Amino acid sequence: MKRILKKHAATFAALVCLLGGAAFVDSAPAPDVDTVYYGGKIYTMTDLLNDQEKFDFSKLKGLSPDSAKTTEVVAVKGGKITFLGDEGTAKAGGYLDVAADKKVDLQGHVMLPGLVDGHGHFPTQGMYDLYEVNLNSQPLGPVATQQDILDAIGAKCRSASAGEWVLGWNYDDSLIQPAGHPQKDAIDTVCPGNPVWLRHISGHMGVVNSKALALARTNDPTNYAQLVGTGNVNETTGLMLETQAQSLVMTEPTFPENASNPDRYDDQKSLARASQVYVAAGITTADDGGHVAFLHLPLFQEGLVRNAVKPRVVFHPSGFTQAVPTMDIDSGGFLNRATFGWTNNGGSLGNPTLDFYGNGSNATPTGSDITQFKAKVVSGGSLVDGTLPAGLDSNLKNRIFLGAYKLFSDGSPQGYSALMKRPGYYDWGDHTAAESYDAASQGEPKYLASLSAGNTSSENMKKVIALYHKYGVSTETHTNGNLGAEEWMAAMEAAVSDPANSGVSDTRHTSIHAQFMELQQVQRMTGNYAAAEKAIAADTAEKTYTNLLGAFEDRGYKAANVNGLDMAILSERMKAQNLFNSYYVNHTWWWGKRHYEIFQGPGRANNMSPVGWSLEYNQPYSFHNDTFVLPIDQLRSVQSGVTRATAASPVDAGGQVISGTGHDINATVTLPARKANGATLAGSEMIFPNYDHRINSLQALLAVTAMPAWQNKLEDKIGSIREGLLADFVILDQDPLKVDPMRIAAIRVTSTIVGGEPVYGFLPGAKTFAAVPVASYYQPDAVQVRNVAATAYDNEEADKIHALRKDETRYGTYDIDADITPNGEVGVFQMDLLGNNAPAKAFRLYSVANPNAPSAFAYAHDMADGGNFWIAPLSDPQKALGPDDVLSMNKAYVLFYTMKDGGKYDEARIRAGADGKITGSVALVTSGSLPTNRSGAGNSGAVGGGDSGGGCTIGATPSYDLLILLLALAGVAVLRSLRRRNML
Repeated sequence: MKRILKKHAATFAALVCLLGGAAFVDSAPAPDVDTVYYGGKIYTMTDLLNDQEKFDFSKLKGLSPDSAKTTEVVAVKGGKITFLGDEGTAKAGGYLDVAADKKVDLQGHVMLPGLVDGHGHFPTQGMYDLYEVNLNSQPLGPVATQQDILDAIGAKCRSASAGEWVLGWNYDDSLIQPAGHPQKDAIDTVCPGNPVWLRHISGHMGVVNSKALALARTNDPTNYAQLVGTGNVNETTGLMLETQAQSLVMTEPTFPENASNPDRYDDQKSLARASQVYVAAGITTADDGGHVAFLHLPLFQEGLVRNAVKPRVVFHPSGFTQAVPTMDIDSGGFLNRATFGWTNNGGSLGNPTLDFYGNGSNATPTGSDITQFKAKVVSGGSLVDGTLPAGLDSNLKNRIFLGAYKLFSDGSPQGYSALMKRPGYYDWGDHTAAESYDAASQGEPKYLASLSAGNTSSENMKKVIALYHKYGVSTETHTNGNLGAEEWMAAMEAAVSDPANSGVSDTRHTSIHAQFMELQQVQRMTGNYAAAEKAIAADTAEKTYTNLLGAFEDRGYKAANVNGLDMAILSERMKAQNLFNSYYVNHTWWWGKRHYEIFQGPGRANNMSPVGWSLEYNQPYSFHNDTFVLPIDQLRSVQSGVTRATAASPVDAGGQVISGTGHDINATVTLPARKANGATLAGSEMIFPNYDHRINSLQALLAVTAMPAWQNKLEDKIGSIREGLLADFVILDQDPLKVDPMRIAAIRVTSTIVGGEPVYGFLPGAKTFAAVPVASYYQPDAVQVRNVAATAYDNEEADKIHALRKDETRYGTYDIDADITPNGEVGVFQMDLLGNNAPAKAFRLYSVANPNAPSAFAYAHDMADGGNFWIAPLSDPQKALGPDDVLSMNKAYVLFYTMKDGGKYDEARIRAGADGKITGSVALVTSGSLPTNRSGAGNSGAVGGGDSGGGCTIGATPSYDLLILLLALAGVAVLRSLRRRNML
């Protein structure tokens, strides 16, 4: 009986599959695709699109995470998205019938468009990580005290050669104990023989020792003397404030970051390191804000040749570099304008005013693909085209984009150099009364005005905004303080109201940081002048708004201040510009408590990064980390946008919400605006808006995907998952719209994909957890390893050529081939891997060139000899793990290993002598378990097909109703046959 049932069960299954196959005779064949993603939650970030596929920001305020748009299947071909749809449509189109190696089952993970950085300084982070001393305070870095800084710098100086610069980055004067900037004389005691430059975490100031100060003085004696007079250079303490003073150091001929220094840091290695950091954070489009094209455009292009740059890059040319205060001598912007299609209106290299390459009639539009552009360089007294690097594929596209021109208004709020309105900063600390508003005149109401306004004077801000706006060319302007924002607003109103510019629209000019932008400024940006006028008119005692400029300079709308335009017309023109704010919202997390109690006071702090007002007025916005200032971490930005909760730090227990309450746009609260000697000053009370700027997780996630793409006029290429867009994705192991908001930043990036190709991490279902080896960004002096080609073995194939011991589990096996110069030297390779809760000594790296006699590399942090390997956290590659240090489960690490050209692990050694080639096979194994590659998120249950290894799969969609009926009838027939046979 059992045999009969088994026989007919097989017959029944065959009949089912036969009928199923017959039903699919007329269905579409498996489409020609490279990859199909399915089996998880896929958020498309298309929630702002209207029926015409255009962005409609009036939808922003009403968005809910519960109704976020999703899809079930995404297909990619040639680096672009060619299909997305539900499971039934995908099955009907054959998308789930493609070969197994073309399918990625997300296994319940979450996929989003790749994350986009709203503003940053890529790839500076890589340079700091590789070459400079990390002075970040806990928990970002190791520093807690002034002595910690001296110890770290002293150790670096002891290993440096005589006269070599020693650089440290990101000390935080308000977190270290005792609080304050490091002092020149103290640095001299630990580093008497080397020039030292320590960069403040704001990037707007730093400290030098005596040797560095002497070099700065001789570098430019005239400017040095002037800046000592203004206070930008403090010869006693070594403190150097803002761009002009810092340039005395950074242009010094021997300074290692100086482009003209032949012994400078290796930019390609820095680029490779920065790329690793960015894609590990899920960033598929990085942001390079404010550089000269002849320096960074070739850097990125060469990086593409070397496969060192993984994310796409938005390059923001410096639009204006003010060489002399109040004069429109442009020491850098003209080179960028010349590169990107501007023509000369007058001026010369000897007198580069704003007219020098000041005609933008044929300027390259924002968002253009500039991957193949040649940067203009100075040669023989004129500007000529530079050259493209050898090996740059002429067909390579969409890897480098032109962003808005970067302008620079004021300084740093945590460094006391941002332009703040009366009454200025909250707690003056050690600053003198002469520097404060207590002594400032009404005619010059700027705190440390000569120091912070030196970046771009208010007069030049008007000239520069007018220049770019005239031709509809997008700009982005660093505006931190509310007075800096007011000067920018006045410049913008002047340009927009100019009768010659009446047809200019959709410029998407952006305020970068927008830290302390006022409500009336957001209202003006969005064309809501009537609301701004009402609030300003009601503020008769000037307890809310001071130091007004532009349309409201006389505290009432005055058409004469804006080229005679009445309020309604100016409102329309301003609204038509789509003015944009990119918020540095992580200030609420890292500096929020200190802004609340030291820098700004509770009233201004609660309204910092005022994204709630943008929602109120349908204004698009993005988030950024200003990396290097804070680590690139757009998921942290999302968490800050949702919670506005402070970080736990040496001065803050953490968790304080930096925000107002409620969503009444007219609600106010009276709070003190000044503090002295630990107590608030009576009579300093001001009236502040009381508004809750926390937003929901969908509104925040759009600020790191679709909206920064729109900001840079790239919405037709990146930022959302739509047919025709570039296939850039990030796969997360938890859902940012569902987890506890305080856990969003802790979500792990499982994999990052650019153009359909994984560039970081391990796809769900992966069986190997060591990535393809590449040339390391660490090499012995003068050694170059290039043209690395690696071939991966799947585990089953690898087992055939390299038998494991009983206690070993395979992480990954690769063949490699690379060029090395000079011949006969040791080269360093590296591969990313995931931790497995085992110590470093549980890992073994084998050379398996001879499968019968695999040789083990030695675990040693040593680049001098071939045959060594060591492991470091991806977050701190300079910190090699000890043998007993445990690699946390699923945490990212980097394994480095050395091979010598012609050495025992080099298969090419059989050739005569050292030939400049390294060829070999390596296998990484562990005596521990494998990583899980997930945080227990669980399978979503979506599109659960996968490869079962047998049987057949029938789609459960309405179009298959007839097929199901036929199968049921066939089943009845089989059962009747069985019954008859049993009755015989």
